Amino acid sequence: MTQFLTIKEVEGTVAHDAADAGTKPVKIGGKANAALPSAVGEGDRVDASFDLQGQQRVTGTVAVSGVGGSVDVSDRAARDLGRVDIADPLPAGANIIGKVDVNAALPAGTNNIGKVDVATLPGDDADLDSGGGADNHSVVAIGLPKSGGHVVGGTSSDPIRTDPTGTTTQPVSVGNPVDVSDRSGRTLGNVVVSASLPTGSAVIGKVRLRNPGDTADLGDASSPVRTDPTGTTSQPVTGTLAVSSISGALPAGDNNIGNVDLASPLPAGDNNIGNVDLASPIPAGSNTIGKATALGDIAHDAVDSGNPIKVGAKAAGLGASPTAVAASDRTHLHATRHGIAYVIGGHPNVERLAAKYTSAQTNTVLRTVAAGKSFVVTGYSVFVDKACTVNVSALLEFDAATDVVIAEHPGVAAGSGFVEGGGSGILAIGGSGEDVLITVSVPSGGSIAVHVTGYEEDI
Repeated sequence: MTQFLTIKEVEGTVAHDAADAGTKPVKIGGKANAALPSAVGEGDRVDASFDLQGQQRVTGTVAVSGVGGSVDVSDRAARDLGRVDIADPLPAGANIIGKVDVNAALPAGTNNIGKVDVATLPGDDADLDSGGGADNHSVVAIGLPKSGGHVVGGTSSDPIRTDPTGTTTQPVSVGNPVDVSDRSGRTLGNVVVSASLPTGSAVIGKVRLRNPGDTADLGDASSPVRTDPTGTTSQPVTGTLAVSSISGALPAGDNNIGNVDLASPLPAGDNNIGNVDLASPIPAGSNTIGKATALGDIAHDAVDSGNPIKVGAKAAGLGASPTAVAASDRTHLHATRHGIAYVIGGHPNVERLAAKYTSAQTNTVLRTVAAGKSFVVTGYSVFVDKACTVNVSALLEFDAATDVVIAEHPGVAAGSGFVEGGGSGILAIGGSGEDVLITVSVPSGGSIAVHVTGYEEDI
């Protein structure tokens, strides 16, 4: 008869954390799996997992004191990463593990390999371009020539270059636009970089210029703008030159500026331009030079000195008849060809008062004058008829509180008279609102004639 003994629990003979004893260990087996087994719940009992060769799988950190030969390397998904020859033991310091042969492409997504020091690339030429060759390799880091391991980026003493010697000019692709700054870090603007500047005007922004050998910026007081390298040669300027202001005074004497076209009016107020010699005539047409005020150098009621300001006139030959202009227009003064001015005395509205009496007159009004007006007498005449049998007295005066006599004769003989003034000079001026009056005695047997010339003026 066969009997079975079921043992539900086997205990060892030595407790945990006690000194080891006994001579024969207990063998422990497990479940072989080609792939990793499915995960169980936390706290559950699980089978020990072995690969198909009976090697137990280990996760986490494994301390290895020494390994001989070579080790196959695989990732957690049991993918073969190649074989690594490991020296036994590893020497102190940095350890280059040797060649890592990545036979298959890394899977899609992020692959964290840690730090890998690629001492040498495979023996064949590595094609690192966009796929033109048959052998492509992923690039992790590239050491610069003689740099000893700098990654791409370079330093001030070991810049990036694309030739092994640094002696050959290499094309560089630069993103556009490029900010341009001076040595002080001030931005001068943006520069669009292309194979060549475009045709026409190319705006590069602000550029600070200096004359050869100067340390100051072009245009400073110590470094004026000039177009020759020495600053000793006068240079021609073509085109339009806009000058906002002239800070220095013009030198004494005449200053020939040439043709000056003041397109805009001078600003209001006094504008001191100095001595300007207009060597060339002002161009035809209207030329606005602004407002210029001519002032004498000697004040009123001061002792006269210096040269007078000359006034010219337009020459007109004897017998000429100048063309009339419209009222209120500006007109020429005229003179003979010898410069002697033609002058006609009087007023543009000369009045001639005439009266004839056969009887006595006392303060008879010849001309009524309104308040605020004055009558100016430039000539008069009084004649007695030859037929008169008596001498006739005559009195010409202005009507005032105390009458102002213009002319008086006690007795003009028959057939005679008296005359004064030719109409070009002033003989008498009446007061505000003073009428012109005539008083004569009886011209028996005849008459007496009176004529007065003059004009009215505002007081």
